[in-house]
Amino acid sequence: MTVIIHIHYTSSGSRSYQRAEIQLRGKSKERAALDFWKWIQKRLPYGGELEKVLVEKEDITEAVLELEKQEQLKAFYAADDLPF
Repeated sequence: MTVIIHIHYTSSGSRSYQRAEIQLRGKSKERAALDFWKWIQKRLPYGGELEKVLVEKEDITEAVLELEKQEQLKAFYAADDLPF
């Protein structure tokens, strides 16, 4: 299944958006949107702040932000599990 994802964000004081047509390939639309957002962030020299995520005209911003927060917490606790 293919979906169109629109991501609105701010970077360096300016507002912008990007869109992409992405095949889900078994992923949830939230996961696909988060992967697209991470891809965008890699290309921004000063990072960016997510404002809105639309998938097929449905606002899933809160779900994407929650998923991103869960990943950050998981990475934090994984780094805390040191062998010594």
